[in-house]
Amino acid sequence: MGENQDTPATDGVLFSFTDRHTDVTEKHFVRVDVTEEFPFLVTKLSPYYDR
Repeated sequence: MGENQDTPATDGVLFSFTDRHTDVTEKHFVRVDVTEEFPFLVTKLSPYYDR
């Protein structure tokens, strides 16, 4: 009780993949809704670029 059900709780997840042969790293980002018992994706997996 006391939780605001109008605003979903979301977290961002950052995946980082490094090619073992070329040492090139690719990063991808996705937003996940963690309001309920079972989290689910809110956005599609998209490229992530360091600022």
